[in-house]
Amino acid sequence: MDGMVTAGKIAGLFGNRGELTLVVYDTFPRDHDKEEPLFVDIDGHAVPLFLDSFTRRGVRGATAVFADIDTARRAEELVGREFSIRLEVEDFPTRFMEESVVGWEVEFETGEAGSGSRIVGRITDFFDSDMNPLIDVEIAGPGPGSGSGSGSGSGSGERVLIPAADEFIREVDESRRRIVMSLPEGLLDLNV
Repeated sequence: MDGMVTAGKIAGLFGNRGELTLVVYDTFPRDHDKEEPLFVDIDGHAVPLFLDSFTRRGVRGATAVFADIDTARRAEELVGREFSIRLEVEDFPTRFMEESVVGWEVEFETGEAGSGSRIVGRITDFFDSDMNPLIDVEIAGPGPGSGSGSGSGSGSGERVLIPAADEFIREVDESRRRIVMSLPEGLLDLNV
């Protein structure tokens, strides 16, 4: 589910009128807009579930009632499924850019769409700053300035610092622990 992040799991029934208990992950915002649906993957389709009610129960728990799910039998079909929320790219740095992204894979796309190069690396550290948060990335293949087109070779061990800027983050796949960033031409060369 592109543009989504896994945010929790439907744990069980909580009553006989469709009420459910949820386990919420760190990716679920404390101030989630209840007008925004939660999405459940059903047969490969992201099915939106609109909230009639939602109550937090501690740090990791919640109860919810979804619109049109008004019997225990209908609610039971959702038990055990993970749910996702739509992730706005601008939410990424404030919600994810912290120690929790260390170890994630990063793919950098540079240059013009379709004609630029791809470089793959792994986040080794995160430097938090209100002015300029940075991620420290170890490049997995030929690094910046190599002109090689694709970064999927033997590891060079080269490390680069990349601004965790909203405008650079194109895709976040929390379930695969992967980020795709589109970088301006020459940005990686500044680290050389």
